[in-house]
Amino acid sequence: MTFYCSHSSSLCGALAKNCAVSMDSGSTPDLASIFNAASEFASYPGVVNEAAAKEFVDRYPLHVLLRVLQMEVDEPRLKETIVACLERISRTRYGSSTLLQCVFSQQETIKQKESEFQQDKSHFEEFIQRNTQKMNAIREMTIKHEKKCISQREQIKSLEEQVKNLNSLLKDSKEKLKTDTELFDSFVASASEL
Repeated sequence: MTFYCSHSSSLCGALAKNCAVSMDSGSTPDLASIFNAASEFASYPGVVNEAAAKEFVDRYPLHVLLRVLQMEVDEPRLKETIVACLERISRTRYGSSTLLQCVFSQQETIKQKESEFQQDKSHFEEFIQRNTQKMNAIREMTIKHEKKCISQREQIKSLEEQVKNLNSLLKDSKEKLKTDTELFDSFVASASEL
């Protein structure tokens, strides 16, 4: 993305570098040093010139100052001092260009993060949908398996009942055969006596 800048192109490049660093990256800034420098800069008498604003921003980049404004700090005057300092910086051409550049840079970062978030969200939704389909397929297979098991149990019970009935018939047949054999033997014995 290209931004209008009334300064030389090398200066605009430096502005872009100044704001390109993420506001939440890096180590914890030296708050005492920032407070002292911002206090001195904010209370400087007279109009701030371009060189002074550039020197201050080079020493304490805007992303660092903006990060300090987001931090929980013990010094109650630190944030108001930084705000006063930023107001003075914004009154210079260099400062207003730098602040504007930071705003645009942060907007681009936010758009990029939003795009990444949307992609991640889309991938997550696809993942959930795929796994939901798999889970539904597994659930259907489980239900079919349970129905098959129930059917097989019923078949086994039916077979057990048939075996029981066959055993009962076999027992009855054996008893009848025994009785018939005894009758036949008795008949043969009676016939041989005649």
